[in-house]
Amino acid sequence: MSLQYAIKVSKDHANVTATWDVSVDMSNAEIIWAFTLTVNGKTLNTQCSGGTKVCKAADYATLAHPDVDALVSFVITTNRPDVRNASDVLRGAQAYDDVEFSSN
Repeated sequence: MSLQYAIKVSKDHANVTATWDVSVDMSNAEIIWAFTLTVNGKTLNTQCSGGTKVCKAADYATLAHPDVDALVSFVITTNRPDVRNASDVLRGAQAYDDVEFSSN
């Protein structure tokens, strides 16, 4: 699988910033079919679906209750049978926290 990704979600009190760089090798037939990123139940606008080679952008969210743990999860699918997904938690006890996911 030629899929490469780097996803970072950072919390600054109630403000959340998510950035991502998802890509597949330009020299083969693999394409990114869908990429979803969810923060505390809210699906962010990844602008990445329907078949592309590169998906690099950012989006923002506001936590209604920043003092409560917030689940962060992602799913990446391609036109190949493999699916990449993972989850982690932005800790409510921390005013500043981040989670990172990487294919490396």
